[in-house]
Amino acid sequence: MAARRSVGKVAYVAIGNELLSGRTVNENGRYLARALIQRGYEIGLILTVGDDLSEIEIALEQATKQYGLVFTSGGLGPTSDDRTREALTLWANRPVVTSAAAKQRIVNRLRSLGRAISEGHHRQAMILKGSTLLQNPTGAAAGFSFQKNRATVIVLPGVPQEFQAMIDRHLNRHLKPLKTLSLVTAWRVVGMTESTVAKLIEPTPDDQVSIAYLPNMSHLDLIIRATGTDRRQVKARLERYLAKASAKLGSVIVTDDGRLLGEIVVDLFQQAGLTVSVAESCTGGLVSADLTAVAGSSKIFRSGVVSYSNESKQELLGVPMALIERHGAVSREVAQAMAIGVRQGADVGLAVTGVAGPDGGTVEKPVGLVWIALAWQGGCVAHSVRFPGNREIIRRLATSRALDWLRRYAMGLFDEPPFVATPEG
Repeated sequence: MAARRSVGKVAYVAIGNELLSGRTVNENGRYLARALIQRGYEIGLILTVGDDLSEIEIALEQATKQYGLVFTSGGLGPTSDDRTREALTLWANRPVVTSAAAKQRIVNRLRSLGRAISEGHHRQAMILKGSTLLQNPTGAAAGFSFQKNRATVIVLPGVPQEFQAMIDRHLNRHLKPLKTLSLVTAWRVVGMTESTVAKLIEPTPDDQVSIAYLPNMSHLDLIIRATGTDRRQVKARLERYLAKASAKLGSVIVTDDGRLLGEIVVDLFQQAGLTVSVAESCTGGLVSADLTAVAGSSKIFRSGVVSYSNESKQELLGVPMALIERHGAVSREVAQAMAIGVRQGADVGLAVTGVAGPDGGTVEKPVGLVWIALAWQGGCVAHSVRFPGNREIIRRLATSRALDWLRRYAMGLFDEPPFVATPEG
């Protein structure tokens, strides 16, 4: 049947009016795609429909006729516009029933929060009759799986943190071993564009080694896959290519385990016994937020200062107003003074100042210009970067680059350009 022809591929049906209206960006599709790629699978079809019963039925019928494994997200909430269960009842010709296990879990969760169960919560414990319960480790809505049209349908909530946690917990058991063996390595790259990376590491030796480029606002993920029928040969093929590619990319590869840059920095600083304080202007606390979002960051993070105005740079960081008036707030000199000023009590001081836009740019200092400085006992470096994009993109790119400076410092990579130390003033 058609579902059997789509080996190694799955379908994904995203449900919700908010997805069609543009109010909500579907983060779940990207997360599912990346999780599948890392396991040798991929999404072959994505359908997005609103909370309309007939549209949901049509999408499910199409997906299950073409693919043997179908994921859905959304429409399992407690309100009247959450209609996925109702649509499934009509399409599968089965009633919904209350899962005792799901209900008890909801009761326990609400009791721990000091809340009583409501009618809406009862709805979230309902699953299709004859289906298999998929417990939700982070929320109330129960997921479930069942068979229809010789396909397995996996029904999950649409809240991103719940969907993603359930993919992490339940995905592997629903993926059948593939006849063609696939080994995958995932690299995270920071500080190099997708086109530059591609020029360095392509072409691959043959069609049995492939690369998927997954760009993010602050980094680029590379999913490198080798395929074949003999595990030893596939492993050797992948390792040969990885050795050549890593030699070309060098230190822009920040991890192969999916950690975020903030996590990497916290781990490296803990291992090195270092502490850091951060002074931010254009990034408005994003660097500090990424660091302190990591459990255990209190061991390495001393303080964060958002010095947006010139006066705050003087009052909180000791930057002379004369220096600001002479060189401007977005300059090498001020960035270095901010880093030196914030470093008091920490091993390292990091500073970010720039023009995030959309206003405030000049010919000499255009929108997107960012100065980053790093100070330590006996040294201080600063470098400017011109980032493209809107205000949000510029701020995120600046945050990522600043965190990468901390990573490089902890790894002893400051012998690479543009990191040329000058005496601390």
